[in-house]
Amino acid sequence: MRVSKLLAAMSLVAAPLVGTASAQGADDCSNAQAISGLGTFAANNSSATSGGPSACGNMGRDIWWSWVAPNSTDYEVTTCGGASWDTVLAVYDGNCNSANQLSCNDDTCGL
Repeated sequence: MRVSKLLAAMSLVAAPLVGTASAQGADDCSNAQAISGLGTFAANNSSATSGGPSACGNMGRDIWWSWVAPNSTDYEVTTCGGASWDTVLAVYDGNCNSANQLSCNDDTCGL
């Protein structure tokens, strides 16, 4: 059984997402905010800058989280239904210096 530490980057192009937990994301991958458990996590990229690896869409002002899966199963990460603006979501395995992109999505739920 393999449990991975995942890095996630998200760009919220127009406005910040309002959620139920206190996680806001970090501006830099090397300082990715640790989150744990399952649920809804807030995001705020109002003071974020662009940086990080290329993704499948225009990442713009990206914010970062680090999450360790509680077990070896499939998990869904989504902004569908939680954002009314254009988002890009990318998931990486590893650390910032050797991150392997596992998934990237732009516009699954429309803009």
